[in-house]
Amino acid sequence: MKNLVIFLFLITCWPSWAQENTEYTSLEELIAIGMENNFQLRIAKNNEELGEYLYSTGYGVLLPTVDLNGGYNGAARNTYLEQFNGNVVEQAGAQSTNLNADITARWVVFQGFRRFNSLNRFRVEYQMSDLMYKAEMENMITLVSRAYYTYLMEQERLHFLEQSLQLSQQRLDIAQSNYEVGKTSRSEYLGAQVDYNADKSAIFSQQEVVNAARIEINRLLNRDLRTPVLVKNDIQINSNLSDSLLIEDALAHNTQLLLARGNSQASYFSLNEQKSTVYPTISLFGTYAYNRNTAEVGFAKLNRATGPQYGVTFSWTLFNGLAQARQTEVIKTQVSNLKLQEEESEQQLTANLLSVYFNYTNNISLLSLEAENVKFAQENYDLALERYKIGNSNALEIREAQQNALQAEIRYLTAAYQVKLAEIEMQRLSGNLIESVN
Repeated sequence: MKNLVIFLFLITCWPSWAQENTEYTSLEELIAIGMENNFQLRIAKNNEELGEYLYSTGYGVLLPTVDLNGGYNGAARNTYLEQFNGNVVEQAGAQSTNLNADITARWVVFQGFRRFNSLNRFRVEYQMSDLMYKAEMENMITLVSRAYYTYLMEQERLHFLEQSLQLSQQRLDIAQSNYEVGKTSRSEYLGAQVDYNADKSAIFSQQEVVNAARIEINRLLNRDLRTPVLVKNDIQINSNLSDSLLIEDALAHNTQLLLARGNSQASYFSLNEQKSTVYPTISLFGTYAYNRNTAEVGFAKLNRATGPQYGVTFSWTLFNGLAQARQTEVIKTQVSNLKLQEEESEQQLTANLLSVYFNYTNNISLLSLEAENVKFAQENYDLALERYKIGNSNALEIREAQQNALQAEIRYLTAAYQVKLAEIEMQRLSGNLIESVN
């Protein structure tokens, strides 16, 4: 059977705050609210958009640069000039000006493939920003899902306690009637009253737990903590997950593993960028310039020049004190370490997945066992109650049967909860969590 559907009992007694809400809220609806409101997710989204912009503009490293330069300056100097022909020129406050402007385009045509490695690094960094956003989504979905099922479980636990209180009330009524007609002692009646009060006290404590679980959901959704939350009491469990398929998916799609691989790839391209510094740099340039000089004294009253200039430049650093070699060795070590971290991440991921899968299968088996125990414990309580009504059973026996029935229901509920948590974690580890809630 592909899907095991566990229908939990509908709650009959709700806290007062829940009665204001008449519609159930699904897990998908809560996740959608979290997508909209979660602070960390919004920050990650901004970083993803920035990464996309940096990558889309990264192609600029292949394009030429264009610079516009210009300037104007003037001077007034006391000038004394003796020429070779014996003439003497002397003038106080001689004016001179210089006006220049040029536009220059420069294009690096070869730099040891540095720019292409930079582009590849930009691409990997953009992919990593997208993965970081996905990781935040998975984290948010996991937290909201856990809070949702915790709230559901604690709510149902409250319902079981309320059912147990009803049984205690029934026993108390019987004990009181028997005491009033003289069939039982006052001690047995008081014992029934004590057990009834103990069950009522447990309900008060559990209501605090339910309220705290509701507050946690609203906190994760970043909304008013008093917002009512009404969830439907059924847990859909997929009982047919395969560990081999999950591991295969995890090695291909796990977000944290893909981030580790991205770091390794980015460091590899950084290493190639550094290696490119040992190659020469060849550039083409073209300039169109305007220059105008004026002077009141000197050999030229006006000097003006306009026109283009073009050429090729070549530079090659032959030795820089072993700085290039040191930096290259540092990056090589970083690349090696990141590769080892990637392999360690793969091993740890497989170990985590197998551990969670064991918990999943173990609780699936436990769930079937506890389902039988619920039926047996309920039947045992019914028999004990009938015996108690006719006086063939004592208070200790019926109380024990009542507690056994309650604990069987709680163990059944806990097993279903643990199966669901394991399923969520396996979906997260395998990289399929986002798709599973869409």
